Amino acid sequence: MANNSFSHFMPDMWFDHCPVVVHFEARTNVNARTFKFFDMWCSHPTYKDIIDQGWKLEVKGCKMFQVVQKLKEIKRHLKKLNREAYSEISVRYHEAKKVLREIQEESQAQTSTELSLKFGQILKIPSCF
Repeated sequence: MANNSFSHFMPDMWFDHCPVVVHFEARTNVNARTFKFFDMWCSHPTYKDIIDQGWKLEVKGCKMFQVVQKLKEIKRHLKKLNREAYSEISVRYHEAKKVLREIQEESQAQTSTELSLKFGQILKIPSCF
């Protein structure tokens, strides 16, 4: 990837120094996603086994290389656990949050009578208005 960073030196007419504007090229890797650890994994019955097996893995190389390889192996198994047991819960969380926001916005737009009728229908409560 080419380095497209540059700097622009501004004139020092009104300043006792020469201001400079520096532009750095933003390097982003669209394929890389950050690894997120979910506390709920700790309560899964196989969690401890996954961690134990990952740390018992035999890896040759310097100590830092060994740690990185063990963490990568644990990450691979935790991602599999998340996919199989929790079905992308972070996505479901954001979807539920969006639905909640829509309901709250809708409820703010309606009158209290309309809301009472709507909640009565949801809860199967007869209308008393």
